[in-house]
Amino acid sequence: MLAPLVLAFIFMFGPRFFGPRLFGERYFGNGGVGAPAQTEFYVATGGNDGGAGTELAPWATLSKASSGLSDGDTVYLNRGDTFAGQWIASADNLTLSTYGLAAANPIIDATGESEGVREGDYDGGECIDIEVTSATGDGFGIYRNSSVGGNNWTLTRCEAHACGGAGATFNSDTTTSDAARIVGTINGGDFYGNDDGISVTGGWNVVIQNATVRDNIAAVDSDGINVAGTKNFTVENCSIYGNDGGASADGIHVATGTTGGIIRWNRIYDNENADIILDDATNNDCQIYYNLLGQAVGNSKYGIYLKSATTTVYNNTIAGLYNTSGGAGIFVDEVATGDTATIKNNLIATETQKCMAIDSGILGTVVLDYNSYYNPGNVIVDYEGTTYTDLSTYQAAEPTQDQNAVGTDPLFESSSDRQLQELSPCREAGTGVSLTLDYIGEMVPKGVAVDIGCYEMDLVLIATGPLDHEQVIRTVYDGVALGVCHTGAASGDEGTSPLDAEQVWKASFNITEGKLRVVR
Repeated sequence: MLAPLVLAFIFMFGPRFFGPRLFGERYFGNGGVGAPAQTEFYVATGGNDGGAGTELAPWATLSKASSGLSDGDTVYLNRGDTFAGQWIASADNLTLSTYGLAAANPIIDATGESEGVREGDYDGGECIDIEVTSATGDGFGIYRNSSVGGNNWTLTRCEAHACGGAGATFNSDTTTSDAARIVGTINGGDFYGNDDGISVTGGWNVVIQNATVRDNIAAVDSDGINVAGTKNFTVENCSIYGNDGGASADGIHVATGTTGGIIRWNRIYDNENADIILDDATNNDCQIYYNLLGQAVGNSKYGIYLKSATTTVYNNTIAGLYNTSGGAGIFVDEVATGDTATIKNNLIATETQKCMAIDSGILGTVVLDYNSYYNPGNVIVDYEGTTYTDLSTYQAAEPTQDQNAVGTDPLFESSSDRQLQELSPCREAGTGVSLTLDYIGEMVPKGVAVDIGCYEMDLVLIATGPLDHEQVIRTVYDGVALGVCHTGAASGDEGTSPLDAEQVWKASFNITEGKLRVVR
């Protein structure tokens, strides 16, 4: 009598006490007595589609893992394996992820397929650590037709290369209502060797962050990121370079009918045409700030190219050897009637190319101020067809523009490090524009005014005689978090948080020159 009772107890209550993975699908499949519905499915090239799809009995193909799924299920691909074909979502809120101990991510070889991963008209999916190659179309194809499917998808640390379309696409009809537009996020990953790296059309609150988008050269106009007809997109903390189709490829190309875009904190360089381009006067309310553009040996024709409606361009550093075929660090081609392009606090040192160019016949308004231009012996500003090689002549001719600009060497740390030296004329030479974090996440401002360019440097007080004691003490007590008072070329007294005011005060009386570096 005891044995049957024990067995009955195990089958009835085993899953509750010992877990579904032991008493559920792993051994009994979906039909196991007392087992909950299976929610995790495993695929490995050495598996069998006739198996249960568990970790011990994985399926073998993507087609098997593309059917019969339920809302919230997860499909795991074995790390290090290469799967032929295409994975298509068959329910809402699915996750495609990885399992196993191999270092390499699983690869979907989509040769002959239109996409490697497709949303299948279902919402809320996520792909994690998946690599797609060789699709005839898009590597990751996320499409929304009217209000059907494709919404709220996330790609996390995914990779796509050698695809005939974009590495990843978020696409919906640009004429639909806002509620029917596509929403999505790309967080991390590497998109290279495709037609476009990433393409967004008809999006709503699409975010691209922490991604590398590089060397997309499959077509004449292979852009790193192409955005069209989209509302409220963000591109941030990305590395975008080497996108060169041979004619008009851009790092970030914002095409027709895009509003509310934010492009910030990115490293962008060596893209064939422009690092950033707003390419239509219907593009409105776009913000471009705290980006580092250009390279020591560059290829881009333009750092930033503007054909737009209302736009703000703040605190970008555009530096390096831009090619000389008629480009500029910043080129304003068109501003729509009644709209304004405001360009402030940008540091432009192009070495051979014009720093700033404002086209003639612009219908809207351009506001320039607190910018820094450095291009010794060459044109710094081309203003409506008149070129200027020195700042004072330009300021006299255009008394409403750039009256607080800087026209001397910005004193970079080096050609590969665009941070500012302590004596840079761009330090504390900008104006407040209500931004709080610089290119690398440092607080803005650190001193009494904003630095020009994408780096906000530590505040440095320099004295050629004894330090200004009152200034030192006020600085110490004005919210300083950390600092060093240097009492000579090689020595210094470390401060605490806040600085030890008495220590700094005493040190300042005992030296003939020195500097106080404070980090707020």
